[in-house]
Amino acid sequence: MALPSKHSKMTQTIIEDRYIDEEKLLDLCRARFGAGNYRLRWTLNKWYLSAPGPIEDDELDRCELKF
Repeated sequence: MALPSKHSKMTQTIIEDRYIDEEKLLDLCRARFGAGNYRLRWTLNKWYLSAPGPIEDDELDRCELKF
């Protein structure tokens, strides 16, 4: 019988239509989920996050670039 991996209960979040500061997003993910407990990638102008839970809109607001 196969044991579930630590990534088996990951939530997929797609972040689009926002100007995100990559460093702020990385800091948020490290603080919220811990190093190595999430996967973040940038593809086709969208951020794809696999993590143990979702990121709330107010958290993403703090990651937006300010012009």
